[in-house]
Formats: sequence, structure tokens, C-alpha cells
Amino acid sequence: MALASELALDSEALGQALDTHEYLDRVVADEQEAVKLDIRGVPAFVANRRLSLSGVQTIENLTSLVERVRLSA
Repeated sequence: MALASELALDSEALGQALDTHEYLDRVVADEQEAVKLDIRGVPAFVANRRLSLSGVQTIENLTSLVERVRLSA
């Protein structure tokens, strides 16, 4: 909570969300999608919710990712 306060966030609302698991379903859904996309690290780049690259990437790899999605559409 101290970090939330330092960042001028509503630490009370954050505490309540954590205590009540307000976003648990969304977090679990995001985790399941990451597994489906084989995301294993950060940063992760996702193209059209179908293909992904994990970790630091070169511009060539990112361009290739976009091209692969574009060609498969």
C-alpha cells in the first residue's frame, strides 16, 4: 500500500480490491491466455491475439511477427 500511496494511487481502493479478489477472474483469464500464446517472459509482444514473442526482440523479429499475422489474415 505504501507504494500505491507514493505513486498517488488510491491505496484504500487497491487494498479493498486485493482483499475482495475483485479482479481475480480477469487475472486468471490473462494468465490462461498467456499460456495459450506460449508467453514465457516480459516484455511480450502479441499480434492479433494469435502469435507472440517473449523477451527483448530485434526490429526484424517484430517486423516478421507482424508480417506473419498479416499474411495469415
